[in-house]
Amino acid sequence: MSRLNKIILIGTVSSEPKTNVTNTGDTVTNFELCVDRQQTENAPNQSDTFTIITWRDLAETASKLSQNTTVLIEGSIRNRNYENSEGKRIYVTEIEARYIKEVMPTAPTQFENTQTEPALEPQQNRSNNEEVFDFNEAIKQENTANNEAETDFTKEIGEDVPF
Repeated sequence: MSRLNKIILIGTVSSEPKTNVTNTGDTVTNFELCVDRQQTENAPNQSDTFTIITWRDLAETASKLSQNTTVLIEGSIRNRNYENSEGKRIYVTEIEARYIKEVMPTAPTQFENTQTEPALEPQQNRSNNEEVFDFNEAIKQENTANNEAETDFTKEIGEDVPF
């Protein structure tokens, strides 16, 4: 059911990727990703930092990322825990990446809710020979046709039908 656990993040790489090889020979790369939160009125800018883990071929790709690179990451959230050398239980939440793509940085104004163009485009002038379809008129015609069919049916079987 891994398709239910899905996260997509766009942020900047905030630490140099660290690559290791496991005992089984798999390559693993870890790095930190800084993701800005949506800005609210009268509040300072905030961001969250996530630990990103990549495995095998994707780990080799991630190891080539440089700090301050903007990336899009698709993956899943993983929770794990372990006991450290002092006997204390440590809980870790991290993102296991399945897809990484380097993206061009964008201006913050792109994500703001200001529109420079109208949401609906104005209706363009139509040529005289182009027919305009009126949905409201079509619905009215369909409803009157249905009502006529119902009246014909009730005349045919009688008025005292129990339904």
